[in-house]
Amino acid sequence: MPTLILGPQPLLHARALFEHFTADPRLFDFIPIPPLQTLTEFCTFLELFRCDPGRLLFAIFDQSVLPASEPPTALSRLAGMIGVDKTDTSARSTEIGAVFIFSDFQRSHVLTHAATLVLRWAFDVLRLRRVQWFTDERNTASVNSAKRLGLKLEAHLSWERVLPLGKDGVEPPEWARAEEAQAGRGRGRHSILLAIGWDEWRNAGKENLGRLVEREVKTRTLVRTTSGA
Repeated sequence: MPTLILGPQPLLHARALFEHFTADPRLFDFIPIPPLQTLTEFCTFLELFRCDPGRLLFAIFDQSVLPASEPPTALSRLAGMIGVDKTDTSARSTEIGAVFIFSDFQRSHVLTHAATLVLRWAFDVLRLRRVQWFTDERNTASVNSAKRLGLKLEAHLSWERVLPLGKDGVEPPEWARAEEAQAGRGRGRHSILLAIGWDEWRNAGKENLGRLVEREVKTRTLVRTTSGA
């Protein structure tokens, strides 16, 4: 049995996913959108993602979990979401994005295994030439995860985007604050860009990740607080 399964229709599990997001609002700390307050808003987010031909979201299911309640179900093993964004078939490139790992599965094998499945799909199935990873410079965990997966630092982009009002970020310079506030613009974000090319994947990246995911993953019992309805 595979350790991890990616399901390409997270909208089918929207209620259970939403319960995790409402239980841990920190999941949105470095995501450049406001927290989604209602199930309707969350479903709209999933649907907008689904309708974009350059995007695809996956629900992550961890098969190594043995739920305290029997029999185990797919939703009792729900570990998060991961997706691809900005896919450009003419440029043969995509970006790993919308990475959400729920708290019970953080600092485990889940992110490494999920991202490895996405990288294998991108390079070995879609035959893309480039996969990138774009993140807030303050999100050191995300940067370190990308490096662990074999992606290399390419750029530090200052003031890369304007964040929604109320979102934590980089304060504009003092001389610009009054004008920015009057215009209704939020704080800014400095971003980090990492990437791996098809040559790096073939020469060493694929083999290195293979060694990581081949390590033994022990089963564990997990008591979930969400209903999974």
